[in-house]
Amino acid sequence: MTPFVANLFHARRYIFSVIVVLLMAAAGCAVAPDTTTPTAPASTAAVPIVTPQPSPPTPALDTSITLTLWLPTRFLTSEDNAAYQVLQRQLNEFAQSTDGAPGQIAIKQDRGPGGLLDLLRAASPVATTVLPDIIALDAADLETAARSGLIQPIGPLLPAELIDDLYPFARDLGSLDGELYGVLYSADLEHLATTSATPLPKTWNDLLETPRRYFFALASSNNSVSDAVLAHYLSAGGKFVDSEGNPILDEVALRTLLETYQGARDAGILPDNFVELDSTDEVWNTWRGVGTSVANLNATRYLSVETRLPDLQVSALPALVQPAKPIGRGWAYAIVTTDPRRQAAAVRLVQHLLSPQNNGEWTRAAGVLPGRAAALAQWDQFDAYTTFTGDQLAQALPPPPAAIRNVVGPLLRKAIEDVLAGRATPAEAARAAVAAVSTGKN
Repeated sequence: MTPFVANLFHARRYIFSVIVVLLMAAAGCAVAPDTTTPTAPASTAAVPIVTPQPSPPTPALDTSITLTLWLPTRFLTSEDNAAYQVLQRQLNEFAQSTDGAPGQIAIKQDRGPGGLLDLLRAASPVATTVLPDIIALDAADLETAARSGLIQPIGPLLPAELIDDLYPFARDLGSLDGELYGVLYSADLEHLATTSATPLPKTWNDLLETPRRYFFALASSNNSVSDAVLAHYLSAGGKFVDSEGNPILDEVALRTLLETYQGARDAGILPDNFVELDSTDEVWNTWRGVGTSVANLNATRYLSVETRLPDLQVSALPALVQPAKPIGRGWAYAIVTTDPRRQAAAVRLVQHLLSPQNNGEWTRAAGVLPGRAAALAQWDQFDAYTTFTGDQLAQALPPPPAAIRNVVGPLLRKAIEDVLAGRATPAEAARAAVAAVSTGKN
């Protein structure tokens, strides 16, 4: 081989080696790099070393989240608990969805020592690792939890269309100082009911003109009054707060209510044990569809007995001065966790459970009313009760906040008991109650 040919051969080898290295670098190391030590080309010229650039690091996969839900005894596991079965299926569907997560249920007592709020309050400062991501609370306990900072605002995390679809009373029950902390998944309110074929009275005047025994609770816990009494007082034109949010009682409205109760007692409309009726359960046990009598029956009770009492009919509560609006109650889902990842997953689960189809199916299985209109739209629209309750839910009012109720409730009860016991006239009892509110005396 002549020197010229040899030099040309070596030059070609050099160029080929450089091209191979450049191609490997351009491929992003798609081919596994050669780990052997390269042999220098047979040339006196230095070969440049091309170092492949490293690929961007692959993001670490997010670890799995298992959400914990603290729920009341309604969700106790049993083969005949249709509400639990529906909820468990909905949790499984969420876990299998693209942005879902598994959920585990822990059942706690509804209220009192060892109950949902009690355990949440006890664990929050000392055992945060055992706290739930989501908790179900009665609306009264929800207010306490929100004031204590035990639950997180949920309003900013939910779509506006869900919040707007809540019945007005449901939004109020889940809110504190204008901030939404809980979303009602279960609602309840009272109707007037009878098993008699006689039409239900629309007003108290109807009751007084054609007397029929009327059962409703006078009292509730904490020496206060029942939702029935609250609704009757509001129907008489009463108010519980002034323009500045301070507790008040309207003397004219209260006197009207007391005169009505006194007339009903004298006409035999109120039962002999009226002052002893301190719960809806006692009203039910005393009434049970006796004769032509009427009673306040909450929706949950109606839905549990409607198939056994085919003649049961319901209507709005009897009106006094203006149409009577029921007092709405309910249970709400609230967010406990403050961890951003868990909180986001928890909110998605709440949205999933409260979707119209899911909440509509669950409330029907549980025998409770929904807190949003789109969920009630999933019920049988040809059922007259669905139409009736839709109207009642839209009109329902929330009970006064605890701070107001604790002031006016005992005074209302005392005024009623004093009049029925003959210790005071309606005018005297109303005047004394109004004065006691203004001076802060219970």
